[in-house]
Amino acid sequence: MPDSGTLLTCSICVGARSDVVNQCPQGQERQTEMRDQNLNTVYIVSAERADKTAEINELTTSILADFLRRSNVPHQRLLGCYQGVEEVSFLIHDRTLARKVAVRFEQESYLILEVVQVGLIFERLATICYIDEESGTDGLREKLGRLEAVSEAEARACDDWTFNPSTDTWYVVR
Repeated sequence: MPDSGTLLTCSICVGARSDVVNQCPQGQERQTEMRDQNLNTVYIVSAERADKTAEINELTTSILADFLRRSNVPHQRLLGCYQGVEEVSFLIHDRTLARKVAVRFEQESYLILEVVQVGLIFERLATICYIDEESGTDGLREKLGRLEAVSEAEARACDDWTFNPSTDTWYVVR
């Protein structure tokens, strides 16, 4: 079996670790890539698009959720709002997988949430990573600010927010 740094590259197995998925159902070649080992950094990605119908977005979200579940990829389902449009998103721990999911589902970006220590306090800083459409690789990164827990009313007053239903917590970036 290939080492755990080997990722499957077909459209179904995009980014799945080979030690989790034993064989690609489409028989695709495997490609070795480095994975982000920093579990303090997490990534938020979605399969939904503002220019698609609710039915298409529900289908693509279902496909992504099923892939994550079948591949045993640790994840959390979130509800968010990006540029004023509500969408389902997923929090995952693997940067390469986040990028591949963003490319596969034609997203313009994904969100990076990195833990940093400021004095005695740990904060989660948000950076948006845009996808280079021509190459399908990470493009421009823009630092957005600090992720903060807020009330639902405060979050919904913003164009961009995240809700984690497992912790019943609303977040915005400031």
